[in-house]
Amino acid sequence: MCLGFNLKKDKIGNLLILLSEEIRPLYITKLLKLLYLIDEESIKKIGLPVTWLDYKAWKLGPVSEPIYNLKFEETFSSFINTVETSRGTKIEPATEFDDSEFSDFEIELVNSIIKTFRRATSQELIDITHKKNGPWDKVVSEHNLEKKFKQDDVGVSPFFVDLSTLILDQPDKLENYSVVKESLEFEASLLD
Repeated sequence: MCLGFNLKKDKIGNLLILLSEEIRPLYITKLLKLLYLIDEESIKKIGLPVTWLDYKAWKLGPVSEPIYNLKFEETFSSFINTVETSRGTKIEPATEFDDSEFSDFEIELVNSIIKTFRRATSQELIDITHKKNGPWDKVVSEHNLEKKFKQDDVGVSPFFVDLSTLILDQPDKLENYSVVKESLEFEASLLD
């Protein structure tokens, strides 16, 4: 179950707008890495992600499948347009950004990530998300995925990246994360 995708569609949609307004051109690989880095940084700072998207450990780093599949999804069509180009799937805003679902902290954090990584290439962001002992690296090591990724052209896996590993040594943040996640899971179950 992807809590963010199910419960935070408007927030995620507006985040897609903001990123595609501020970073041009924005292609799907860079978008995926920026979303992950936003959630990772938020977890480190306050113990909670911005989007609550689930990320799987794929060869090129953490990937949220609903976002990866944007070109096949209608879910975010009122927020963004996808354009197939020779360089890949480009993301463009379909409407103006609405910040009403974001806290001041979240806006500041997203703007900081944009400022830091605006000019970074997709490959540079992939390298950052592959950092040794980071959440992605831990999943790859735990499930011996390096060998699979070398043999598999696509490089996908069913294993989720657990961002809460970033705060295992911070019991207050970890408790807050667990309580909010449990609450969101309950809310999502009511929608099913």
